[in-house]
Amino acid sequence: MGGVHKKPISAIEKRTRRMMEKEKKKPTKTLTETEKRERSVIVTQELVKAVEKEVRNSKVITPYLIMSRFDITYGNAKRVLKQLAKKGIIRELSRNRRVIVYLPIAK
Repeated sequence: MGGVHKKPISAIEKRTRRMMEKEKKKPTKTLTETEKRERSVIVTQELVKAVEKEVRNSKVITPYLIMSRFDITYGNAKRVLKQLAKKGIIRELSRNRRVIVYLPIAK
C-alpha cells in the first residue's frame, strides 16, 4: 500500500550541495580562554599547603572555588578538601548529592 517513499537522487544531491556551501560559509570557531586552559591533574603537597593557607582566610569553601583559584580539576579539588577535613583544618557545613560546603575551623 502506501508507506515511506525514497527521495529522488536530485533532491539528495541538492541537499548535499547546500550543506557543503553552508560549511564553506561558516567561520571557523576559535577557542575561548576557558576552552584553551588545561587544568592540573596532580595533587602535590605544595598544592595542599597553598589551599590550606587560602582556606583559613575564607568564610565558606566549596570545591568550585578551589578549582577556579588553583586551576585544578573538580575531582582533585574535592580530594584536597577531604584531606584538609581529615587534618581538622576545615569542617563540613552542608552536604548535597553534588557539592559539599566546608567552613574553616577558627584557631
